[in-house]
Amino acid sequence: NVRYVIQVIPPLTPQNPGASPVPLSLSGNRDIVSEELIALETGYRLNIGNHFSFDVAAFYNFYDHLVSFSPNNSEISSEGICMPMNNMMEGENWGLEFVAKWQPLDLWRLQAAYTYIKADLYPKNADPETVLTTDGSGPLHQLSFRSSADLSRNLEWDVWVRFVDEIMDGDVGDYTALD
Repeated sequence: NVRYVIQVIPPLTPQNPGASPVPLSLSGNRDIVSEELIALETGYRLNIGNHFSFDVAAFYNFYDHLVSFSPNNSEISSEGICMPMNNMMEGENWGLEFVAKWQPLDLWRLQAAYTYIKADLYPKNADPETVLTTDGSGPLHQLSFRSSADLSRNLEWDVWVRFVDEIMDGDVGDYTALD
């Protein structure tokens, strides 16, 4: 029972030749079913002494009944254009993650991680042109370095540098963040 306005199409434009603005919104759907996931994961951890470990993990996920929106199912009313949620997507994603942890001192920990995730989402029993997809909505590569230190019994100091690859859908460039 949600209705979320995602955009207002201004009047007297190629998309809206009328004199009034037209809200474009997404809405809930009482017939929607829960998304389903079958997840396969495997991994291995190697401990070298008490101060160093290396993890590698791989995963493969199958998704069904993913929530999506279809412009072809739009409802036009005096309140604007509304696209109800549906379950017209399915897909899979897979990836690898590598994590190295080192504890040079009892109170100081270092961690480096790399993640690769590839998603392949597609319309379920529908024409690809009729469903708004989210393919390309996540980064392929992520890299992080983290340093944590226990300064006292109740005080910690953390520094985390992350690199996130570009996101094709939405035109988001790659970035580096420092927390």
